[in-house]
Amino acid sequence: MKRPAALGRGILLAALAGGLLPTTPGVERPRLEPGLRVEVKGTFLPDGSLLADEVERRDEQDRDEELRGNISAIDPDRRTLRLLGFEVLVPDTVPVVDDRRGPARLEDLRPGLRVKVDGMRDERGRFVARKIRIRENQYRETKLVGQIESFEAAGGGMATLRLVGVLVRLGDGTDYAGFGEAGKSPVRRRLGVLDDDDVQISGRLRLGRRIAFGGEFRLRSETLERMDLGVDDTPRQLIPEVTGIFGMTVDMGRWFSYIEMEGAREYLIEGPFLGTDHRDRTRLELGEAYVEYQALASRSLSVAIGRQKFNETREWYFNNKHVDALRVAYNRRHWGVEASISRNVFNDVAYEDERSKTNLIVQAHLEPFEDWRVEGFFVERRDRREKPDSPRLLGLRLLGEPGRHLELWLDAAVERGERNARVDHGERSLRPIRARAFDIGVSLRSRWKMDPTLTVGLASATGDDPSTADVDESFRQSGLHRNRGHWRGVVSFRYYGEALDPDLQNLSISTLALGLRPATGLSVDLVYHGYRQDQPARVDFNTDLDTRPRGLHGRIGHEWDLVFGYEPTRRFEVRATLGRFFPGPAFEPGVRAATTFRTQFKMRF
Repeated sequence: MKRPAALGRGILLAALAGGLLPTTPGVERPRLEPGLRVEVKGTFLPDGSLLADEVERRDEQDRDEELRGNISAIDPDRRTLRLLGFEVLVPDTVPVVDDRRGPARLEDLRPGLRVKVDGMRDERGRFVARKIRIRENQYRETKLVGQIESFEAAGGGMATLRLVGVLVRLGDGTDYAGFGEAGKSPVRRRLGVLDDDDVQISGRLRLGRRIAFGGEFRLRSETLERMDLGVDDTPRQLIPEVTGIFGMTVDMGRWFSYIEMEGAREYLIEGPFLGTDHRDRTRLELGEAYVEYQALASRSLSVAIGRQKFNETREWYFNNKHVDALRVAYNRRHWGVEASISRNVFNDVAYEDERSKTNLIVQAHLEPFEDWRVEGFFVERRDRREKPDSPRLLGLRLLGEPGRHLELWLDAAVERGERNARVDHGERSLRPIRARAFDIGVSLRSRWKMDPTLTVGLASATGDDPSTADVDESFRQSGLHRNRGHWRGVVSFRYYGEALDPDLQNLSISTLALGLRPATGLSVDLVYHGYRQDQPARVDFNTDLDTRPRGLHGRIGHEWDLVFGYEPTRRFEVRATLGRFFPGPAFEPGVRAATTFRTQFKMRF
């Protein structure tokens, strides 16, 4: 028996599909004819029909049908499985392939697993498989692929078609792809590299054809214990926060705009073991707000102006969405380049040294082979103050998969320019910069149960050698970075340490991690970090700690992190991270370990 909530949702979907509720004008529906091969993504209704979210044209010459979804049941003795309501027969000769591990067997299949099944229906309506692929990314999916068997307009903007024997309902909420201008979706991909902190606008909520909305609600909590390593006996801090983010896109063809507002409130929690120096705080701020013009003298050329997010894959160079910029981009299928000039013009919450800088960023990428990507970055932060701090970073990145079970990354950068830096005795000195850094790592995926992944990494940045007083050899990251990512897990985390959270600055960081995927949408990572300064120093140290090393010993300490992520659908996420840093001989004798515990619940709409 269906639960009341699920039944109510089914009735609402059915009402929308049948035109019982008013809808807004949507995308112009392209011409859909019997025999046309399409891919349909959607949601099954209680009556067994499929409410289509998206219909995509497929031009390949293939008469096979495809089911893409999550296995609901399996019977190894009968060699059958249930998928999207179909009984799928798996003959002995059918190959089973795991995208992560290679050849697999029927015994490797289990309920909940996301698979792609190629085949055809027999005279009894059973789906006879010809090939089964276990997909690399595991999440909830409902897709049908095949030739349209029939099409009928139902009036009021509604229509139905039959695909793989299933009645598919089309409405104003259905997007179309691959049909040219007639089926153009109103939701265009936003600027930059999107991450799991970005608002996802799917087109489900929209006003007419041109305007689409999206947002999310977050509930966060952060517990900090002994971030001073016990030197001053700072009480434990518990800081919960409620955040709401709202985004809107307006697509006028060549003109595209996006605006985002964020509101948050932090709360004070007092208790016998909690500090009282934290106060309730409310903030309401403008996030991204820009206008983009595409096809400027060329279909591949675009220009954007306004507050934009600058992000890249590993967030090692930059990740910042409060930068007011003019950006020009030229992107082709396998390569692209973009350049921008930016400042914090309207951001009142930025620190003074950030507001005084003008940023010049140039980035380029090339994908010479499948699963390989080369990127180049140039970041100049020109300081307008009397005593400037104007670094220039030039970097190269390599991302690739040299084998089916192996992934690697390499980041390397040199830093030049000049820096107005403080030395140990408190004075400031303007010196030229001659510094460098690298970050290299590999992830090995096994073929065992729970999909374990072993990751090994080494990152190192030069420190300032006291014997060369006329040159600053200490590498600094751009100041726009975040150092967040994930190794095949479902959530991102601080990959240099959840508790210490250091910049890669006068520091070497060795990393060893084990990640598991015990179930669909679930990941667990256990991470170890070892830290050592290149040049023992007090001031050349930027972390979340409230105390500094003595500058007499290079061994900073080590840290253990536990990262838990759960994302059963793209609309819901749970993240929990536990970090514990154990200080080494670089600190005062008798110091104690620091601990952080962070949680986040996220709902997207």
